[in-house]
Amino acid sequence: RLLGFKPLTKGEPNQIRVRVKDVFAYFASSNPQVIASEVVNNYVRPEEFYVLGNVLMEEKEIMQDTGDLLDDKYNDGLEAMMVQEDRIGMNIFNKAASAINDEFAFTSFTPSVMQHMKSEITTHGGIPVSTMLISMDIWNEIVAEPEFTSWYSEIEKHELVLEGNLGQLAGMNIITDGYRIPSLKVLDKGQVYMFGIPDTLGQIAQRGEMSVQSVSKANDGIPKRGWMFTSIESISVVNARAVVRGQRL
Repeated sequence: RLLGFKPLTKGEPNQIRVRVKDVFAYFASSNPQVIASEVVNNYVRPEEFYVLGNVLMEEKEIMQDTGDLLDDKYNDGLEAMMVQEDRIGMNIFNKAASAINDEFAFTSFTPSVMQHMKSEITTHGGIPVSTMLISMDIWNEIVAEPEFTSWYSEIEKHELVLEGNLGQLAGMNIITDGYRIPSLKVLDKGQVYMFGIPDTLGQIAQRGEMSVQSVSKANDGIPKRGWMFTSIESISVVNARAVVRGQRL
């Protein structure tokens, strides 16, 4: 939802084409002789890595379970793989957010803070902002902070009362991990991120499909079964201008 996605086939080069504004024009009134703008293709070639999960259960646990333990842990494994992707992505976003743009610190998240963060991308980078990622306590401020509530239209207030949700705010889609259980959260309290549209930010590439294989330890004389999850990926932010980070003090 934040980065562009590129599926890779076996043997396909993993590279991201980056457009750079490196062509110049000149003014001349007489005897014109212009310096050529020598350009080359610009590519980022990210390193690929594994995302792995290995789940094993004793036969006794499987047989004593009143539900379907194998199926439950299959779904839990898929969930854990996606959360690990999120954590890798957040680590990259944190590094990118401090590379060029200012990091914002605030005591209370207000419309003024939100607009200053957004303008860090739109004004300095000339990039449309598409998404705001927030921790759940920031969402509580958006709902209850007096500056925000006076900022909303009557229609938006009505939606908040009925549904408790705002799909967009100031042209940005709102995402939070606040509805996840604690072990699956990736944000700390008081965190806010804003991102430019995926085409301007970066890319996640996946080589082939995620592999999920059933595992048995019977050949080793061990009564265990389970699942092995394997995915080969890369996650890259190629434009640090397209991400900004804020933190409540």
